[in-house]
Amino acid sequence: MILDRLSQVVTEALTRISDDLTAEALRADRQERRELLLDAVLLVRESRSDIEARFRRSFNEVFQARMFPAQASATDEAQQPTRELSLVSDDSLTDTLEVGRLAQRAAGALDAEQVLGIRARLAALIERDWFDEARHPASPDAIFEALRMALAELAPRAEVKSALLDAFEPHVSRSLNGVYEAVNDQLRAHHVLPRLRPQVQTAADVMRRAGGSDTPARPDAEPAPGGHGSAEATHRAAAAGAPGGPSSSASGGASSSAVGSATQSFAGQTGWSGQAVAQFHEAMAQAQAGRAAGRRQMAQLLSNPAMFETDEGPLAPVGPPLVAVLTDLQRDHHSGQLPITGPDIARHVRAQGTPLDQVTAEIVSLVFDYIYSDRRLPDPIKQQLLRLQVVAVKAALLDRGFFARRQHPLRRLIDCISELGVDPDQDLAPSGALVGGIAAIVDQVTATFVTDLAVFEQGIADVTALGQQQAELRAQRLARAEREAALREAMSLAQDEARVELERRLDQEVPAFVKDFLFNSWADVLARARCAPDATAGAQAWSVGLRAAEYLIWSVLPKQSDEIARLAAVLPGLMRGLNRGLDLLELSADARSSFFDALLRTHTRELEAAKKRSATGAVPRATAVRLQADGTVGFAPDAAQTVRSPAQASASAAWPASVQALVRGQRLDLHAGTVRRTFKLAWISPARKLFILSRHPDETLTFDAPRMAEMLQAGTMSMSVEPITVERAIRRAASDETLDTLTGEPTRTALQAA
Repeated sequence: MILDRLSQVVTEALTRISDDLTAEALRADRQERRELLLDAVLLVRESRSDIEARFRRSFNEVFQARMFPAQASATDEAQQPTRELSLVSDDSLTDTLEVGRLAQRAAGALDAEQVLGIRARLAALIERDWFDEARHPASPDAIFEALRMALAELAPRAEVKSALLDAFEPHVSRSLNGVYEAVNDQLRAHHVLPRLRPQVQTAADVMRRAGGSDTPARPDAEPAPGGHGSAEATHRAAAAGAPGGPSSSASGGASSSAVGSATQSFAGQTGWSGQAVAQFHEAMAQAQAGRAAGRRQMAQLLSNPAMFETDEGPLAPVGPPLVAVLTDLQRDHHSGQLPITGPDIARHVRAQGTPLDQVTAEIVSLVFDYIYSDRRLPDPIKQQLLRLQVVAVKAALLDRGFFARRQHPLRRLIDCISELGVDPDQDLAPSGALVGGIAAIVDQVTATFVTDLAVFEQGIADVTALGQQQAELRAQRLARAEREAALREAMSLAQDEARVELERRLDQEVPAFVKDFLFNSWADVLARARCAPDATAGAQAWSVGLRAAEYLIWSVLPKQSDEIARLAAVLPGLMRGLNRGLDLLELSADARSSFFDALLRTHTRELEAAKKRSATGAVPRATAVRLQADGTVGFAPDAAQTVRSPAQASASAAWPASVQALVRGQRLDLHAGTVRRTFKLAWISPARKLFILSRHPDETLTFDAPRMAEMLQAGTMSMSVEPITVERAIRRAASDETLDTLTGEPTRTALQAA
């Protein structure tokens, strides 16, 4: 079941990866990067079925090895005598690190309850203790290892393989919770651990695991006698070394030397082992001392979902007095023109909170600094977001897992407001309806939030409705441009259809000037007939136009002498029909006269040639358009055709991948020298021939597909960089990237001071 569902995830991912990588290639600044990504696209297109099959085989191997490690070890030992000792290659080390990085990213999107369930239930099937989080048979680590193995067998360049693995990650991350949920439901339905009952961890357990034992407790075991008392002792011991208390405790904390040596990051931690507790205290000590490394480690801890799988650990809850102070603060300032500043919030937190509360507030402030530094966000939107900072501090203190929960409603609300703010089609004037609407929503949030997250959910709904309202107003403004573009595309499609029909009727012996006339001028005449408002009249005009084209083609083809009289009879009507059609076009008098003069000369030459054929007895070969027995000219579709119009050849070609990857709503940057202007891709025609770009207040640009492809290739048009989300800001806080290196702009604090 797991294999089938994961294979489906990989299959669905492969259908999208090509477009994802193509879009990324278009955004790439360096030619080498662009070529690398396009190589990855080519590999996906050419080897898709191979990738799917190899993944199934590779994942099955990884799953079996993890499910039954004893058998895998026996196999390895049996093969060991035939192996030679060798150093671990740089490529192997790189692969291991890359798989770990992607697995950790995917793990951050997982539901902790589903992960616990699958770790316990898969272990219960084979009657063993539950699997460690990163080592269970269906873990993200196992999936990315199988993908790595599958791609390695196709032997692409290391950079191409890395790009493909990165492209798989969001699809795996997005789908994995659904896979785990389905498996857990299936196992529960078959009475495999229908209810998990985690064992209470005692202080002795903490010390034992700190000493190196990694044997996990069985999640289905009942608490031992006195377990609750032991748990309370554990929490008391943790509290003794928690922020606000002594840094170590003789009764239950890690030793001073253990604390001093705990310097690695929290990125790889999967629970509150003794080592993790020691690292926590060391990170807190460094953060309290003002060291960036301590703050970075605390950001890693608080943004790691694995640290919040249980309520155990030294993360004591926030005290009610601080919550009350922050609630008063947000209400006092909720309608002010200027938001309360980070230093003001920090002062209140220092007065009422613990060191952990202070570090949490610092990380929130840093996250808002990153968002504030984003050049793409206009100032009116930044000001509204800053008003939410005190709310965010309180939310993060109430829920220590705030930074680890991507779906936290306040984080989603901030992202929703940011997304509207970078829309180039929005009126972002401080006095405009959009900014005013966002300000009202922020007012409501800051005035009413106490502890209920439903306030943020309502805020998200209100922002979404506000955005929809603005979208409807924009749609009215764009309606005329869309109608004009739709008519242009309908004409273009009708021209393509006309050229196809004309092409079928042509023959190699038709003079070039007649072919050009048909493929250009007469195709326009037919297209106008096809697009006529009256469908019945349009169909009749289309039929009459095709008949006129057939008579024109026949008139210039080689003839026998007995056809000369028929040609003389049809020429007056043919000329009148051609002229009536050309009256619909803006064709100059000189162009029309030049065509009919050339046609007259061709007819004269054909009359002389027909007389010579009659004298020699030569018979012209059969053509697609010919004189019928009843004296009319008709089209014989079975005649061999060798003519192909350049215009039709172009029309039948697929648009470049750069154009195929575009989606409605995307932001595109147009570059003119050093000037960059951002537009929204507001409309794409059904046949993807035409694209409308819009920008507030009323600016619209319409490009056809070839022009879009040309601009994207030349770099005069590019995908706009996405705004900094809360998730990206948290990641940067955890990696301790500075604002100067990220944006080249001063921090918000510096701007406020100025």
